[in-house]
Amino acid sequence: MSRRAFATTAVVPLLVPSFARAESSANKVKTVLVLGSTGLVGTQVVKKLESLNINVVGTSTDGRGGTKPLKISSPTLDESTARVAEIAKSVDAVISCVGSFNTPEDFSINSFTGSIASAVSVPVTYISVAPEVMESVKGLPVLTDYMRGKAFSNTQVLKNGGSLIQPTFIYGGDKFGVNPPRVTSDYGKLIESLLSSSPIRGLANVTPGLIKVALEPPVSVEDVAGSAVAKALGFEGDASTHDKIQNLAKKV
Repeated sequence: MSRRAFATTAVVPLLVPSFARAESSANKVKTVLVLGSTGLVGTQVVKKLESLNINVVGTSTDGRGGTKPLKISSPTLDESTARVAEIAKSVDAVISCVGSFNTPEDFSINSFTGSIASAVSVPVTYISVAPEVMESVKGLPVLTDYMRGKAFSNTQVLKNGGSLIQPTFIYGGDKFGVNPPRVTSDYGKLIESLLSSSPIRGLANVTPGLIKVALEPPVSVEDVAGSAVAKALGFEGDASTHDKIQNLAKKV
């Protein structure tokens, strides 16, 4: 091989745009396991994957809609982890949308994804929560187990080469909810638009604690799902803020 040919061979890969490399990686993902595929976020993740002609294997607590039944609780954690690890042998990536809020099983369910990340050989993308939310609620007893579980999963997912999607607050659907807290798409879009304005963002940047979190724009369930799919397919990008989640979602 001539020096010129060698130089060309060595340099060309460096000139390939990152999105092109990510697209090549995405082409290798044929089947994705979605944990919690019938929930608010999981439903949108499945919808996005199917629109990209990617096969989906889903789980739900009761196995409805053709999903695989998966009951996550303290007494069955080892059994459930082993079951998911077995299912994951036939997929190329895992997206975890499982979670629990204000229940006796908060720690067990929210730490489950961390156990999965350590048990499977494919990358795990986890719908977690924004770092500033975790920091601002320290010391609140009602959220202690919730955040301990999330923190454990975050650590294990990253340790095992996975990715985190970290919104402050997710909105979507056509119903308001209290447990977990949820607002509808129409209302959420209005609040997102208001809190995305320059004056409010400027105020949020200099405001501490929970008030700062309250002033940050919520993220639509569609953008959260889109960003999770993008990470599962190998696209580059951080997903720790409203804008970054939106930008990542646009890649798919």
